[in-house]
Amino acid sequence: MHISLFIHSTTGNTETVARYTAGWLKNRGHTVITQDLVKNPSCPDLRTTDLLIPASPTMYFRPTLVMERFVAALPVLPKGEIKPAFLLGTCAGEPGDHFSALARMLEPKGWKTVGAHWVPCASNYPTHLAAVRFLQNASWLRSYLENKFKPLQPLLWTLWPNVDPDEGDREELDSALRGLCHNLMFHSILDDHFRPMERYARSRVCSFLGKTMPMDCFDKMVGIKIDEDRCDKCNICVENCPTGTLSSENPHLAPRVGSGCTGCFACYNLCPKHAISAVATPQGKGVYKGPSENMRKLFAPPS
Repeated sequence: MHISLFIHSTTGNTETVARYTAGWLKNRGHTVITQDLVKNPSCPDLRTTDLLIPASPTMYFRPTLVMERFVAALPVLPKGEIKPAFLLGTCAGEPGDHFSALARMLEPKGWKTVGAHWVPCASNYPTHLAAVRFLQNASWLRSYLENKFKPLQPLLWTLWPNVDPDEGDREELDSALRGLCHNLMFHSILDDHFRPMERYARSRVCSFLGKTMPMDCFDKMVGIKIDEDRCDKCNICVENCPTGTLSSENPHLAPRVGSGCTGCFACYNLCPKHAISAVATPQGKGVYKGPSENMRKLFAPPS
């Protein structure tokens, strides 16, 4: 198969999982073309693509707005043509409406969602991390409650968001990819073998929140601010802003914050001087430093 894998990753979790997935598929003889939507948000020609894989983190119980806008801009396939899509994500708890939202957007463009998979990862949402940081020294309590009360797992991930994937999570991804390749080889994507997307959202509450989230007001909700005195004008935030909200016109001044912020917090997490703050998120209090060494080893691209 000729596979197109599109990645939006804010601090590295999704990119780590997506690169592993690309390597896994290449080792099975497939051609995989990857595209980083931060560096290149343009829509390519998909006429020779046999399988589409959009990969992004869950953000506010949905895909990231960067991924949603990219999918919305994809051209419609020629009349009567239907091709498969496999949805890949990372999430600190519950994906909500993430996969169902993308499936609804892809269907009228001729892409049928034939599967989806998400890998549990530590939260990289600074407001969340800042709010629960006082609980992180009591991870033993999370482990106890998780073992004692399995249904509470999504709630516990909310209170202790520093979840790290383990070998079982990688094996589940491997199994999902094996099933995908097997099904595409032996089943028509038009038959009933491919079940509806509702099975990928375990919580109806989180799905509802994702469907009703006001996606056009993140500028005001996030409120990014840059401290002129702390900023060293390195422009890392500008280079990693997927929407062009941050811009630098004078190398001697801190970047300017414009409109269009989608609340991905890449700038906050990547700023080496902790010069960025946001609503309910003080400077440096909720910084996520990227995938752990354990995660990078688990999901190192197969050689």
